[in-house]
Amino acid sequence: MKEDLARQFPRISSSCDVEFHINHNSFNDYQGINPEITIENNKSRAKDISLGGICIITYLPLPQNINIDLHFKLRDTGQEIKAVGKVMWTESFSIASSKGYDNGIRFVEMTEGDKAILKDYIDRHHV
Repeated sequence: MKEDLARQFPRISSSCDVEFHINHNSFNDYQGINPEITIENNKSRAKDISLGGICIITYLPLPQNINIDLHFKLRDTGQEIKAVGKVMWTESFSIASSKGYDNGIRFVEMTEGDKAILKDYIDRHHV
C-alpha cells in the first residue's frame, strides 16, 4: 500500500510541524487506541508530503484505518493546511536508543483552496 501512494502522487520531503487530533468518530469506533495518544493536541513532524497524503513521525504508533484531523503550516510559506486523513500504515524505526514510527496518512478530506495551495507548494519543490 505504501508504494502505491508514492507512485500515484509526486512526493516531496517536508519537515513541517503537524498537529493532529483523533477524529471523534474514529475514537469511539476504535477501542485499542493507546491511552497516551489523546483525542486532541498531538504534535508530530512531517517526513514527506504529496497531494495524496502525508507521512508523519510519532513516538507511538497510530492505529491503522482511523481518521485523524490534521493541521500544518507549509515550511517556507507559512500557509496553513487543514485536512482529514486516514492512517494507512505504520512502520517502526530506531535511532540510537530511541524508537519512533512513520505513519502513512492518506488525505480523505481537504478544501479545494487547501488542495490548490498544497499543489502549488509541491509543484515548486518537486525536482
